[in-house]
This record gives sequence, C-alpha cells and structure tokens, in this order.
Amino acid sequence: MLKNYSLHSIKISKPFALLWITCVYLAIASTLYYKYGVKGAYDSPRYLHYAQNLHKGFYFDSLNFWYFSYVVLVYITQWFSAKLSLLICCQYILGYLSVLALYAAVQLFTKDKLTAFLASTVFMLFQDNLIWHSFVLTESLYSTFLCFFFYALARTFRKRSFLNYLFLASIGLLCFFCKPTAPMLFIAILIPYIVTFICKPSYRLIKVSGVLCFLCMLFFLGNQIIKSHSVMEMYLHGDIIFAMHHLPDFEYHDLFIITPPQHIEVVKSNDAQLYNMLSFMFKNPLFFIRLATAKLCWYWMHIRPFWSWTHNALVVVVLWASYYFSFVSIRKKLITTSLLRPSLLYFLLHSSIVAFTWVDWDARFFVPLYPLLAYWAALGINYKIKPPAQ
Repeated sequence: MLKNYSLHSIKISKPFALLWITCVYLAIASTLYYKYGVKGAYDSPRYLHYAQNLHKGFYFDSLNFWYFSYVVLVYITQWFSAKLSLLICCQYILGYLSVLALYAAVQLFTKDKLTAFLASTVFMLFQDNLIWHSFVLTESLYSTFLCFFFYALARTFRKRSFLNYLFLASIGLLCFFCKPTAPMLFIAILIPYIVTFICKPSYRLIKVSGVLCFLCMLFFLGNQIIKSHSVMEMYLHGDIIFAMHHLPDFEYHDLFIITPPQHIEVVKSNDAQLYNMLSFMFKNPLFFIRLATAKLCWYWMHIRPFWSWTHNALVVVVLWASYYFSFVSIRKKLITTSLLRPSLLYFLLHSSIVAFTWVDWDARFFVPLYPLLAYWAALGINYKIKPPAQ
C-alpha cells in the first residue's frame, strides 16, 4: 500500500482547506491577542485624533488623509464604543476574511486547490503579518484590503463584467487611501499597459505627451504625500532606520547609520521635497547608493538585533524560505503571465520606496509584500511537491 503513495496524489478539498484556515487562524490570532492585546504605537494617536474630529464634520488633513480608509474604520467603531478593543476585534475578523480572500484568489488564478491552501498557510504562519491586527495602525487594514484586491482582480480576470470591475474599483479605492505607498499597487499594474500602449507606432507623439503628463501628475502626487515627512533629515544623518541619529547611545546605533562623508553636498532649497531628494541623490551618488543598499538589505532580511532570537529564527524559517520558493516560481515561470510583470514591479517599487526613505523600527513597511510572497512561495512549494512529469 505504501509503495503506491506519491506526493502527486496530494489533494486538498475546499471544506478541509476552510476548516484548516479557520483553526490555524484562530489559534494564531488568539495567541497573538493574548500576548499583545490592544497595542498603540507612535502613529496611533494621529489616526484616533483625526477620526474623533471627523465626528464634527469632514476636513482635510495633509498628513493623515493618505490613511483615510483606516481612519474611517476607527470612526465607525467609535460610533459603537470608545474602547479600542472593538477596533482590534474588527481588525482580527477582517484579517480572517482576508486569508479566505487570498485562498480564493490563488485558486482562481492557478485553478489548483493545493496551491491556494499553501498560499493561505504561508500567509498565516508568518506571525509578523497577523501581529498588526493587535495594533492601532493602518497596516492591519492595508494587508486585509490587499488580499481583497487580489481576490477582486482574480474575479475580474476570470469574468470581465461590470459588477466585477465595480468591485475591483471599490476595493482599489479603499486600498489607495490606506497608506501613502498604496499608489505603487496601481502604478505597477498600469506600467505594462503603458509600455505596450507607447510601443504601438500609431499616434506615438500624442502617446508620449500623455505619458509625460501622467509622470508630472505622479511627481505632484508623490510630493504631496511625502512633503510632511522628514526625508532630507534622514539623508543628511545617514539614517537607515528612521531617526536613528536621535539615539546616539542606542546599543545598535552604528549598525543602522551610514556615516555621511565630510564633504557631503547639502541641498538647501525651498523647492518640492521630492525634487530635493532627487537633487541629493545626484549630488551624492556614492553615499546614496551605500545608504540605499543598506536599507534594502535590512528591509529584505527583515531581522533586527533587538528582536528575540525566536522571532529572528521564525523570520529565517518562514520568510527566507518563502524567498527561496518565490525564486523557484519565477525561475520556472510558474506565475501567471499576466501577473508576472506587475507583481515583480510591485515588489521592486515598494522596495524602492524604502531605499529612498528609511527602514522602520518594527518592520511594518514589509506588510504590503506578504500576500505577494505567499502566492509566489506557494507556487514554488507546489512545484517541489509535485514537479511536472518529464
């Protein structure tokens, strides 16, 4: 009997997958909630204050408006209870629905229940993903809406109908105002279409002019989003992690600082901050390359010397393994052709944002990449389990 057993025979039924997701999510979520409960962070008061003020009427906040979807969630929960435990409960419930959405999306794209099962499992096993449901931070809702968007995209690919497009646009709008980096999702999707559009010979001058206008709009939007942040200060002090220069006595200070050269070219201008950032990069290319490379290394490694060894070990076992299997899926061309270019662009654009700004203390800037890596890794794992017949 055992001789007839083969990994090729592995089959995962949908009821079993849903039961597995429910049990694993409840186990991990209850453990995380027991450990962290309701947690605030440095940015939490901003969201709470904005939501409280919205009860008096809508107003535009130049910084917090780019987190408006999360502020609305806070606003809604405040109608029912002033206690933050209701907000956290909603985040955990939405987080559970997001895992189901990821499962459904991967199944629609791959038409393979095992791959969908693996993707949802990888997504849940990395606790640095689910942990944000205990925090009063936008990362929880953004991660959730990314999974919903992936599902809406899969539905639209399967059937191009008005309702599916409307669903995709609605989720996309909520994503857009979850986090300042959210526009990268739509830019990554648009770029392949724009390139194909320009490459067609007809009306090329008009097309190029339109693309230039589009780039100008992106520059304006990017500057509006980033102008409230102290990026230039981080550049001048060589901070890898945000505001590290304010903690000279910190045990790991030297690990997260790139000492600027003595003759660094300082940008003194009242121009748009995005323009000043680009000017600094061109005036100090070697220093900026060192700084950006260091940020990317810490960002992709996703470990911190001030975390526990068990936390860092989990990162190595789950995340680094996901990198390996993601590489397998890309090398073996397992990713749906229509998704390969935008998903790679999405990964690179989000990574570039960190290279151009800073790495966060708690690594929550990595949240946008979790659903994508779970999908890639699941394809690679499935390939290793059931390689195609030669």
